[in-house]
Amino acid sequence: MDPEQLNGGAKTLYVGNLDAMVKEELLDAMFGQIGQIKGCKIIREPGGGDPYAFVEFLTHQVDLNKANNLDAFFNDYDI
Repeated sequence: MDPEQLNGGAKTLYVGNLDAMVKEELLDAMFGQIGQIKGCKIIREPGGGDPYAFVEFLTHQVDLNKANNLDAFFNDYDI
């Protein structure tokens, strides 16, 4: 996750290589820690492959300190 990209104007974040068991509620809870979430959609391709998601924030401003902490969490665990 590039925190600079999050504050650069885009309100939608791509999240790739998700575990097949991840639910939208988990992503809402996790990304809700860095900014207000408008919505989240997990895409599951027919025939398999790793799911991916789009998380949309209400504004493009996020808490960069919390974003860096969340990024470190993602590096340590598979979601």
